[in-house]
Amino acid sequence: MPLDRLAALCCAALLGAVPAPGGGALASQPTRSLYETLVDDASLHDVQMIDARRGWSVGDHGVVLATDDGGAHWRVQPTPTRDRIGAVSFVDSRLGWAVGGHVQPHTRQSRAMVLRTTNGGRSWEPVPQRTLPALQAVRFFDDRRGAAAGVGSAFAPSGVFLTDDGGRSWRTLGSDASGAWRGGAFWRNGRRTMAVLAGERGAVGAAEGLQVRGDSLAVNGQPAEMRAAAWTPQTGVWLAGDEGAVFTTPAPGGAWRRVETPVRADWRALEAKRGHIWLAGLPGSVVLRSADGGASWTEHPTGVSTPLNAISFVDENHGVAVGDFGVIVTTDDGGRTWRPRRGGDRRASVLWLLTDETEAAPELLATTALAGGRRTVVVNATHDSLACLAEAAHRLGAAATHRLGGGSRAAARLRTLVAAYAPSVVVLPTTESRAESTRDRVQELLAEAVPSHASDGLRQVLIVTPSAPGARIAGAVPGRFATGDFLPGLGSTAEQWTAEARGLLRGDATAPDAYRWTAMSGRAPPGRRGDLGDATATPRGGPDRRELAAAPAGRIETLRRLAQRRRQIARLLSEGRGGERWASDVMDLTSGLSAPAGAPLLERLARGYWELGKADLTAEARYLLARRYPGEPLADAALEWLLRYYASTECGIAARQKPGGKPSVTLANVPPTATPRLTPPPGEQELTDAARIERALKLAGFLEAERPALAAEPGLRTVAAAAKRRADRQEEANRSALVLTHSSVAAPWRRAAAAERWLIDAKSLPPDKPIVTCRATDERPTLDGAFTEPCWQAAEHAELPASLADSTSTSLRFCRDEEFLYVAIDAQTSVPPTDAPSRRRRDADLRRHDRVRIRIDVDRDYTTAFQLGVDCRGFTNDSAWGDPTWRPDWYVARAASDGRWRVEAAIALDSLSSVPEDDHATWALAIERVSPEGDSGSSAGSVSWTGRADGTPDSFGLLLLR
Repeated sequence: MPLDRLAALCCAALLGAVPAPGGGALASQPTRSLYETLVDDASLHDVQMIDARRGWSVGDHGVVLATDDGGAHWRVQPTPTRDRIGAVSFVDSRLGWAVGGHVQPHTRQSRAMVLRTTNGGRSWEPVPQRTLPALQAVRFFDDRRGAAAGVGSAFAPSGVFLTDDGGRSWRTLGSDASGAWRGGAFWRNGRRTMAVLAGERGAVGAAEGLQVRGDSLAVNGQPAEMRAAAWTPQTGVWLAGDEGAVFTTPAPGGAWRRVETPVRADWRALEAKRGHIWLAGLPGSVVLRSADGGASWTEHPTGVSTPLNAISFVDENHGVAVGDFGVIVTTDDGGRTWRPRRGGDRRASVLWLLTDETEAAPELLATTALAGGRRTVVVNATHDSLACLAEAAHRLGAAATHRLGGGSRAAARLRTLVAAYAPSVVVLPTTESRAESTRDRVQELLAEAVPSHASDGLRQVLIVTPSAPGARIAGAVPGRFATGDFLPGLGSTAEQWTAEARGLLRGDATAPDAYRWTAMSGRAPPGRRGDLGDATATPRGGPDRRELAAAPAGRIETLRRLAQRRRQIARLLSEGRGGERWASDVMDLTSGLSAPAGAPLLERLARGYWELGKADLTAEARYLLARRYPGEPLADAALEWLLRYYASTECGIAARQKPGGKPSVTLANVPPTATPRLTPPPGEQELTDAARIERALKLAGFLEAERPALAAEPGLRTVAAAAKRRADRQEEANRSALVLTHSSVAAPWRRAAAAERWLIDAKSLPPDKPIVTCRATDERPTLDGAFTEPCWQAAEHAELPASLADSTSTSLRFCRDEEFLYVAIDAQTSVPPTDAPSRRRRDADLRRHDRVRIRIDVDRDYTTAFQLGVDCRGFTNDSAWGDPTWRPDWYVARAASDGRWRVEAAIALDSLSSVPEDDHATWALAIERVSPEGDSGSSAGSVSWTGRADGTPDSFGLLLLR
């Protein structure tokens, strides 16, 4: 966008001359900031009343609300955080705590936030936490003792914590499994802390003392998503969750009994007082009440439909319930009648329906929900965890995130969500290659979700409500909306605003240049700046749309600098060199910019070098990023990448095989930070294997000391252990494997650690991985695809499961001599392989051909690996940790006959390993056969040796060199 046009838009925004929905300009300049408009309708997640008049509620964007008149009026209490606050606990009218957290972009680590007040919330102070994951529940019993629960991490698997010093430090309870708790009830039994916990996928936890015991509950044979817990001496323990799930037991550890209720809602809020019990949830239109300990229930309307997330009663009569869009309702007769006090008429403008979270179109979401002020709900149709998607949606202005689930439940849940939120428009983000299949799937889903008598206009019938006539569905596919256009409401471009959200969704910060809107039903929305415009035709400040926020001031100079610096990045990438001038230019690149603006520029430069195959300059750019901006989320991601890069045998070999001189970079003028100095600094001399390992160990030690929660992640533990093995620190590596074997981390990492234990001591249990032996041969095989040599007759077979499509089989064999690793591939096929000649047999595009991919992880870090691909024509493609510029020495012969294609290959060992292998080396090995891709880019299917091709350690078996 030309600078004069950008300046004009900024001036117009600052003067309030922004087009109104009906044309013309707004009558007055908006005075509230974007943050203030978000706080006004931030979804609320917890509420606590300490008496009939005084209470607090907490929610998204760091919001804390307080009341002193029984919930009739609520005032915002300022806090020092913008994180989601999930729970609040007061022990009296002055002393209280609020807890929550966020998911870190790029590393996707969960981080806790703990606030404390001593003056009733007039001011809140953060209590620093280094290792706690994000918290969802909290209860303090006095000024010192408290308990909390959240999402378990590698550092704290149980996800349950106790404190004896007012929240300054926390100790983790033991557990045999990792917890992901959404809610919990805590109480004291003498000197012991007791707890019952509600978690994802039916998980239930009970704590008595210092240990958490796990259980699982199901509804109709499926794991019930549990969300809330309660306990009283009179009622015992209660749990509630989705699809009407209500369970009770007299005491923790007892047998659970399913309780039938007259309403089957997704219960999110549960309260128990003496013999009374209350339930609320999705939809929020009804509260269930029992006055006899759950023996009978009555249902009572609330006057709202959006979900209610928490409920608090101080006695049998006075209660408050809070929920999405900042809605609050109160009762003073035990829940028989409810009165909306805040946001009772609010509903959604847009329902953002995803079939894949990686296609979320975050730039459009930010433009719609933030810049456009349209109250938005995100719904994911997959079974993926919502943690990263929910965090990204929160940052982009969405009020709530839901998962549909599978099968027939998906349509019923979608129908419930539409009824609760009453959206005007359903948006379906997708890509060009998947647009048709996505549309068909969603149409089927919507057809199931509407009443059976509907015929024409099914989708409009589904989303039409009395308050939103003429509803429409809009589909978003790449095209018309430019992500680099300036958005006055945000004071930046959509691309700049959503960089961190993309780091949560995809692990990168690269946005497409543009999108375009199309319509599946109803009138197509205008393409101008990606807003929905006439698709909703609702005014600002209405039930489904926030008031106009004042544009951030003072951004024009920053935007001008960023545009200039991006041109500098293009020049640096085109030159592709190191040296002193390079170092000076890179330092100038971020001069005068804030950390949130400068760090993404350095990461953009690093990604550009990686795409060009310049791994050394990639490492230097990320090292500079970590030292210059140690507090930014990208710094942790850079440190993690540097550890993997320097510890990797594969990356070291690939770097040495590339032509060109070493760069000479001096980074001495980088200000001292908490990030370790690497000796020598990157680029000052060509690195030996020993120097690379030394750097890896220094980085691992730094992370253990300064980022213990990050260092505890099993992927980084495994990388550090691989580096220690290469540094002849075998005992330390063995201890790492032992710790992972007995840790509550994901099962694939435990299985990888068990394999390491077996390699140390063959008397231990064999690993839960396929194993194939590669034996030495004195007779070099002839590469002809015939497999007639004795070495092939004696070799073990690695058999892949038969393809479900046509029952074809795939078998691989391995052998070696002092120079080469030999591979024989025998692939049955129902499609005759083509013999079409091509000038490009190496680095060929294999996607439209039947092919086999072999991944070799020499140091068993389960992160970096060589990939060797060969197709039915004998054409090849190779890479090292995704770097396509790696050039291994390998030779391929291909033969085809009798419905089979065969490949015989020889790969130079010095292209795979930096040291001569002895007779007991072991490599991790992954094998996958992939069917040709069609015109839409979709693959017909694949099979793998291990049965898994998900990138986890379970994708790999073991190759024993003997």
